Amino acid sequence: GGLWVHSPQWPTGEFCQLLNEIGVVEHVVLPCNALEHSAPMKAFLSKYPKASVWISPGQYGPFGSCGLNASSSRMGYQVDGVFPVNDEMHRNAPNNGMPSWAN
Repeated sequence: GGLWVHSPQWPTGEFCQLLNEIGVVEHVVLPCNALEHSAPMKAFLSKYPKASVWISPGQYGPFGSCGLNASSSRMGYQVDGVFPVNDEMHRNAPNNGMPSWAN
């Protein structure tokens, strides 16, 4: 399987080289709404455009916004899913609202 990157940092040459040495980046997760986590996402994803992207709900600020679902995303990059915030969202979402790797 490929790599799952949690809250990536700025994609420096050294960082990307280290990731590439251990595998293919297939999934990227933005776990919170803190600006220091949101800031490097677009740059990181430009290095790994084929990776699926999952984010926490309620994103806002200078790096984009997203409500409770991916269709509300205005993040400046493709968002494949938004983590559910409660049991009802989880039950009613396609595939239980979680990515396949969450099992």
